[in-house]
Amino acid sequence: EERRLKRDYEDEIQRCSDLRSELDLREAELEKSTAAAAREEEEAQQAIEEVYLEIGRQAMRHEDEMGHFGRMALVGPDGEEELHRLEQQFAEAEAAVQQFRLENPTNPDDLAKALQLAERDAVVLDGLARQQEQELARLEDDLGSVLEY
Repeated sequence: EERRLKRDYEDEIQRCSDLRSELDLREAELEKSTAAAAREEEEAQQAIEEVYLEIGRQAMRHEDEMGHFGRMALVGPDGEEELHRLEQQFAEAEAAVQQFRLENPTNPDDLAKALQLAERDAVVLDGLARQQEQELARLEDDLGSVLEY
């Protein structure tokens, strides 16, 4: 009977060890995916900031050119041509911004969902680890009881 109990105990220890190894692998995978999601979110935020900075720069350039146009309008009849040139530049800048947005879509909702999924997986893995630790503690108590008996 004692041999059978020891064999059962050793089998349970091996099972717990296997489960711990699997848990460790899953935790490593979760850490990688969480880190990747965080990097993607950071890159997306940087891209958004760069777009806003470029839009601000272009707006300031256009304001400067409009001021220049105002001076040109006061100076002579070439003001109409200058206005046309500035409108073209503005349209090109807007087209460039739209093209950038199409080529680099950033949806904060998608990033938030990915982060929520990673956090949910982490909670599940943590729960599994606790269950395994409780199972191991229970087995150790059982073994102690058997050995005392």
